[in-house]
Amino acid sequence: MSEKLQTLKFFDGDLQERFAWGWSHLKELFDHEAKTITKLSKLTSSSVSPSNLERQKVALALNVFSDQPASALQNSEAKKDTWEMTAMFILKVVKLWKVLNCISMNERA
Repeated sequence: MSEKLQTLKFFDGDLQERFAWGWSHLKELFDHEAKTITKLSKLTSSSVSPSNLERQKVALALNVFSDQPASALQNSEAKKDTWEMTAMFILKVVKLWKVLNCISMNERA
């Protein structure tokens, strides 16, 4: 993780490639949605720029790591090419969250 650039590099085992996702992409999406009437995600100023205390709140993390911001990054009219990698990373975290959050083996994610 590069705090200065606000990027995280990750390896996608399925595609055998390295990718980078950027927190700045979420901030750009939030800024774009602030100017529009319709919102594609539940991003708030607290979820994209949390204080030290707010970083511990699960609800704010779930505003970022859910299907909605990933879909918004993929389908926004302000979409940029680099946003796709960020959306892919968020979807991988969401999938992992659903698997780890299962109560029983019979429950599906």
